[in-house]
Amino acid sequence: MPGVKVEDIVSRYEALQSQRRNWENLWRDTANYVLARKNNIGTYVSPGTQRRVQIFDSTACRANEKLAAGLFGYMCPPNEVWFKLRSVHRQLNQIPEVQTYFELVGRAIMEALYLSNFILEIHETFLDLGAFGTACLYLEEGMKMPLNFRTVHINEFFISENTDGKIDSVFRYFDLSTRQIAEKFGVEVMSDDQKKCFESKKGDQLEKRFTILHAVLPRRDYDSSSQLSSEMPYASLYIDYQSKKVLRESGYMECPYMVSRFTKSSDEVYGRGPGINAIAEIKLLNKMKKTVLVAAEKAVDPPILVPDDGVVGPFRTTPGALNYWRANGYNNKPEPWRFDVNLPIGLEMMNQEKDEIDKSFYVDLFEQLADRRNMTATEVVERVREKLILIAPAIGRLQSELLSPMIHRSFRLLGEGRALPPMPQALADYPQYEVFYISKLAMAMKLLDIDATLDTFQTVMPLAQIDQGIMDVFNVDQIVRGTAERNNMPPEFLRPPDEVAAIRQQRAEMQMAQMAVQAAEPVANAAKTAKEAMQPAEAQAG
Repeated sequence: MPGVKVEDIVSRYEALQSQRRNWENLWRDTANYVLARKNNIGTYVSPGTQRRVQIFDSTACRANEKLAAGLFGYMCPPNEVWFKLRSVHRQLNQIPEVQTYFELVGRAIMEALYLSNFILEIHETFLDLGAFGTACLYLEEGMKMPLNFRTVHINEFFISENTDGKIDSVFRYFDLSTRQIAEKFGVEVMSDDQKKCFESKKGDQLEKRFTILHAVLPRRDYDSSSQLSSEMPYASLYIDYQSKKVLRESGYMECPYMVSRFTKSSDEVYGRGPGINAIAEIKLLNKMKKTVLVAAEKAVDPPILVPDDGVVGPFRTTPGALNYWRANGYNNKPEPWRFDVNLPIGLEMMNQEKDEIDKSFYVDLFEQLADRRNMTATEVVERVREKLILIAPAIGRLQSELLSPMIHRSFRLLGEGRALPPMPQALADYPQYEVFYISKLAMAMKLLDIDATLDTFQTVMPLAQIDQGIMDVFNVDQIVRGTAERNNMPPEFLRPPDEVAAIRQQRAEMQMAQMAVQAAEPVANAAKTAKEAMQPAEAQAG
């Protein structure tokens, strides 16, 4: 990257690393109870180590899995079309060639997504979002498939926002083996230590790990029409962290790291998710479970009261054990120490905390969306209205920060690989397009608009009987088209605006002609009557 020193990039990364310290403690604390296999945050944990040692109750783990499955199943299901493309210029969307083009492009992207590892990685991304509130999905061109995805571990990436609050700089700090570095970058660019390990051909040296820093930064000066990586909007540098040697310098037309936040405070860069928001309830539930287990164990296997004298040999508590004592006193024998253990109240309090945790992870929302037997779309909206309103900001953020950038980058990668149909001439001067979502969750949210519209009409209709001019406030055409769009009606089922205008003009002309005929009819009848009245008079005169 011209004008930028490697030392400056490394220094900026280290500054971001220092700013992230508090987050690492919070993430590790959350991971211990919600996503334990990723609790190696800010610290090293040997592979294969048992990591669920602090979990006594798995409600939060299951709730996070249900949230991830719900987001996947209702936002980007593999067996349904969940997004479509259209031109940002509305009039172009009425052209059949444009409609066909975007339909084919959307299908090509969907096919490429589900032929890749998208399903595996997007689910992992949703798990990170639920637990930590921040997740990173990396998209690159695949070796065998057009697209290849990778969910970056929360411990590996560091981010920075621009003045608009958008993430434009991503630093990834990760390890690669000697063999992987040679395969990815080539032997000729390796550092001296890496070359030495690779040329030794020894197994342990080939698997030796080296730390790599990948920095993706926006360029101040770039040529958007250039195909040279050195002139693209985003610069990419792979740096050997130990030697500060650049292994590869290139560029991207868009950032390949899609970093998304579930919810975010205005004065923070990283997001917060249900796992962080509900950490107090999660810890309390685990403490309750531990206490109830101890109480239950005491009730099932209580302590034994033993006389301080007269016992012969060690005391045994195993089933069927025999214990001997000297019967030198009345009822002088071992007996259990009974406690007044109130397990029901403990279980009731635990169930209350479980419900609160499930609500924090929106489990009840996805369960209601799933239970759609014998229900209309309106009934579904009525049941989930409150929950949809609560999750709507998070869904909007996921669409803008994760899914839309992913679709745009997929569009470009497939276009560069010539896997898309040719663009029609109508779009040559206006190629800009937008993504709109038609998944179950997106449509359920859009149905809220329809519900609000129907409620408005029900309120206004009695007033319209008094004053018909009230209806002039409503743009009925837009209401009809918006309702059809929110109900996912195919656009070809609706007439284009110009065709509708022609039909209305023809209808108006017919009505005017009919009115003219109706207006002329009394005149003709009057003339006929006058003529008939004059005929007898003329006959008498004759």
